[in-house]
This record gives sequence, structure tokens and C-alpha cells, in this order.
Amino acid sequence: MADALYQRLSQLDYFIKNPEHLSFVEAENDPYQRKSLVASMILDHSRPTLIGIGHIDTVSTIDYGKYRDLATESESLKQAFLQDLAQFKPSVQQDLMNSDYLFGRGSLDMKAGVGAWCEVCTLLDQYPHLAKANLILGFVCDEEGNSLGMQSILSKLINIKDTFHLTYLGVIDTDYTAPKTTDSDEYTMYCGTIGKFLLNIAVFGKEAHASDPLEGIDASMILSALISKLCYNQQLSETSLGKVSPVMVPLHIEDSQQAYSVQTAKMAWGYVNVCFYKRPIEQWMNMFEVIAQQVVEELQQKMRLALSAQGSTKEPVPIRVITQKQLSKSKLDLYLPDERLEAYRYVQDSYQSVMNDEALIVLYISPPYYPAFTIDPQHSPLVTYIQSNVQSTHPYTIEPYYPYISDMSFVKGVNQHEIEALKQYMPNDHRIDERMLHMMSALDCEMINIGPLGKDAHQWTERVSLSSFDWLINTLAQCVLEVKDEIFDSNE
Repeated sequence: MADALYQRLSQLDYFIKNPEHLSFVEAENDPYQRKSLVASMILDHSRPTLIGIGHIDTVSTIDYGKYRDLATESESLKQAFLQDLAQFKPSVQQDLMNSDYLFGRGSLDMKAGVGAWCEVCTLLDQYPHLAKANLILGFVCDEEGNSLGMQSILSKLINIKDTFHLTYLGVIDTDYTAPKTTDSDEYTMYCGTIGKFLLNIAVFGKEAHASDPLEGIDASMILSALISKLCYNQQLSETSLGKVSPVMVPLHIEDSQQAYSVQTAKMAWGYVNVCFYKRPIEQWMNMFEVIAQQVVEELQQKMRLALSAQGSTKEPVPIRVITQKQLSKSKLDLYLPDERLEAYRYVQDSYQSVMNDEALIVLYISPPYYPAFTIDPQHSPLVTYIQSNVQSTHPYTIEPYYPYISDMSFVKGVNQHEIEALKQYMPNDHRIDERMLHMMSALDCEMINIGPLGKDAHQWTERVSLSSFDWLINTLAQCVLEVKDEIFDSNE
């Protein structure tokens, strides 16, 4: 994808004259050896400079099933869907019959946003005399995984700023937006982004024969009970500026059983997606510890009743709850492709120093970590600039947090107290990139997401509204050009 973008942009007059302003950036420590593309259109050093970003990766097409071969062929996919129209729910049927919707993997998340930036590049190339801002674009190769693409171009963005003595006004991401309600067609800009970390739970039980389970305690049972207590629990969500964070959801669960066995599981492990706004990591972890202790009390009471029913006066196996802060530091030196598995291996190693006849729950954090940010639109130079330059015929609102994780998490400095807390709770804290954190602080940009409207991102019925795509191009163009009607007339 980066190569295709390079081929297109390299044909523009600006990049023919300034080929050094169009360059690839390799993603660091990427097992797939992907690369991003940075395109700099610097027309006047004295003007403000906007950074535009868009990710060029997508999630897998495996969910398309029998339509997988057509997943990236929008017109053919739509025709195939229309032949099987009856299998779709009414809202999808309606959009299949509507010429405004383009279906296909990446159509919404986020090829439309990338395409809009390409169109703006073309306009800026054709009408440089109308430019009112410089534009630097980062087409990043990985956002769906760990945002390696955005992290890898930070040094490039800082170097461009220093080399050309530019003033960065802020970052505009063009990731997708979704309707607030089923019938809503209102567009939304987001002057911030939600944060995310992974709560990991490692459970070390006491094995027993499946016919005599009360002699031990199954690690899988403890893990499932705790995950059930945490996930889809709205009471644990955070509220900030009138927004409620998504409920927690499990992303991975496994136990130590590799094959059928009549022995109960000794170990189990899982991690849970935690989205946040402003709540500190320390507060989150204290809350999780309290909930884990409640689960322990409930399980032990359940086991006491089972023991009593069998005429036993024995106490159930004790279960202790600790966090990574209370666990001795592992002396392992690991670097695994899967950072979550790597963290678990560190915890397993540390467990050896505390293992005894009790069961143990260890709560800790593993990568990735996405900081949350928001800016006050009333006092934001970036928002003020956009509002004063964009004349939209379509209503739009500005909200504080983009509701999905995004590359905007890596364009501003992070509170140092949060980084120190993160180090205390992360077994593989060598994964915290101090150099990247320094670059985030050095860039320190305001941010806003202005994206196309669509539905069902990450689903096989993913689709984007073409009219919102046109609106996006118009809006972005007004941010960098003194837009005149004839520009759009000549490019229709």
C-alpha cells in the first residue's frame, strides 16, 4: 500500500521537483517489515503547518467467509451481496440498495480517510498559490496492531519541523466515524482520543483429580469468575466530560491444559481490554484488586458449601490476590514477538519464588498502552483554526474523545506519573520506549479527528458513505487552501 501511494504522489509536480520530500519510514521492530510513507508539502515556511495522518493497514478479511476473495473489490462485493440480499438485516439491505454506500474491507477503516488526503495533496499541487498552510502527511503502516507506524514516524516529523523551522498547528487524523444513532447522519469531529491498556490476570491454582476437585482449586474457574465480574460491567466504566467509556471485554483466555486430562488446571491466563479517559492507572489497579478479593470471597464461600455437603469440615484452598508491584522482579531476559505472552512468561517465572499450597491471582498490565488525551475546544488554536476556515453545509459537532483507539495517542507528551505507574505494573517494562515518549513530548501537538461516516467497521458489512467522503475532502481542503468553487468544479 505504501508503494502504491508513493507511485501516485510521486507523479505530482511538487514531488517531481522535491523528490526528497516523499520518503518511506521503516516500522521499527516489525516482524512484517512494513513501511510508512511521509509526504511533506512545504510551500511557505512562515505559514502554519498541519500534520495529516491516516493508517493504511486493515484488519483481516477472514470474516467475509465465502465472499473473502471479493472483500477488497467493492463493486463486485456489492453485487454478490445483492444476489443474497435476503440474508442481511434490514439496515444493511437498505444501504445495499443505496448508491451512497461503498462496501468492502477497509472502505471505512480507513481507506476513505487516506484517499481524502491524497485528493487534498492533488489540489494543493494544482493550486499552490491558494495554499494557506503547509501539509505533512503520514500514511502509517500499522494502527490496527500496536500503532508501530505512527510511533516510527515521530522522529521524521520532529526532524522536518527542526530542518524547515516550521510551526506545527496540530494533527488531523481522518479515521472513521459512526452514526450516534441508527438514523443519524450528523458528522462528528473529535478533539482528543480515548486511551487503552490491557489488564492481565494470571491465576495459579492447586491441581486436583477431577473426581476430587475440592482437594484443590481450578485456575480456570478462578479466572472465569473474575473475568465475568469485570467484563460488560457498566459500573466500572469511567465518565468524563459527559462521555462514558466502553465496558471491559476479554480479548484472550487460556489455561495450561494442552490435551485432555482428568487433572484440573494448574494455571490460567487472560487479558481484558480497558478503555479510559482520565482515571489514573493506580486507581484502576486498586479497583481491580478490590474486585478480585470480592471474587475470592464468593468462590471460597461456594467451596465451603460444597465441602459441607460432603460432610467435610476442611477449609477450601486459600486464594491470595496480589499485583505486579508486590511480585518479585523476574531475572529473565526475554524478547518474544507477542508482548502479552512475554509478560506472562515473566509472571510465571516470578511465581516460582512464592509458590506454596495456596492459589494466587496476579494482576498486571501488558502492552499495548495508548494514552488518552483531550483538548478544550474553546481554547484550542487548532480547533479555532478549523472552525474559522471550514464553511460546512452539513451540520457537525465537536466532542472530546475519539471513541476508538487511534494514532492520536502518540502525538502529545504523557504525564510522567502515569509512566512510572505503568512501569510498576508491567512485568516486561523494558517494552516502555523512553525514546518514543521523549519524541511524543517533543512533538506535543493538539489533535482532532475528522473522518468519513460509515457503519460496521471491523465487520464483514463494513461500508462508507460516499457523500461523507466528499464532505471530508471539502473540509480538509478548506484547512489548507483558500477554496474556491471552481476548484471542485474542475475536479469532479
